[in-house]
Amino acid sequence: MDDQKDSFSFRKLPWAWILLGVTLWFLFPWIFSVFFNLIIKNPKEYGESFGAVGDIYGSLNALISSIALCAVAYSTWLQVTSLNETREANTKQLQLAKQAHDEQVKESKNAIFTTKFYGLLNLKNEKFHHLGVSINGEHKSAYDLFGELGLAFIDLLEGEWKDVEKLDKSILRNGYLETIAKYEKTVAQIFSYFLIYGDILTLIKNSEQTEEDKRFFKTVLSNSMAGQEQMVILWMGAFYHEINVFLEDSDLIGQFYAEQYIPFVKKFHRASHFGPKAWKKVFDTENPA
Repeated sequence: MDDQKDSFSFRKLPWAWILLGVTLWFLFPWIFSVFFNLIIKNPKEYGESFGAVGDIYGSLNALISSIALCAVAYSTWLQVTSLNETREANTKQLQLAKQAHDEQVKESKNAIFTTKFYGLLNLKNEKFHHLGVSINGEHKSAYDLFGELGLAFIDLLEGEWKDVEKLDKSILRNGYLETIAKYEKTVAQIFSYFLIYGDILTLIKNSEQTEEDKRFFKTVLSNSMAGQEQMVILWMGAFYHEINVFLEDSDLIGQFYAEQYIPFVKKFHRASHFGPKAWKKVFDTENPA
């Protein structure tokens, strides 16, 4: 039982001290009055002295208030500094997030572009192989077809078209139609096939690739062509407006070079139709078509 009492008293002791402190705080004016009357026999004589003491406590109160005000100001400054640091950190995080987002968008666009580019390139290759024809029971592949057309073009340039000044688009068109007449159903097919180059070049031109990357993809496209094919597109591009348009800024032609072609090239083509520097130098004194 004694242990239970001691334990109970110990638990209650802190509350007792708190209760005592609150009680003394409420009774402090009365206690001070009693104490003052007991110690000071003639309070009136000391009235002025205690008034000065009171003034001292008033100054102390002002000092404490000033310190509290400084503490509040310092706390406010700390909060403002913390907010600025938080704002800067948030700004940096937003910038990093934006950079990461921009990189993701760029990678996504690059992936879409390369998918389209190589998809069109595969379509072009498939259409190329379907250009093969049969003449009198003899099968001619697309390479054979373009080879024969290219040789016919060279023969015309070295023969009846040797005087380039007399050539115009109608003469070039009629010569092409006469040459290809023996290949049934190939005029529209070859023209349609070459238009795919225009689609691919438009894709490259409108993409957000760097200029260096654009040159790379143009080179890939040019290298995907056979030399005979480039000879034919040189011929058709001279009189087909649609082909001449997409050859602009294409750097597409360039797998052959011969001085005998220079007069024809300068009259019906532009420097941007060719990739190699040798061809571009020909147009230093260019005579546009």
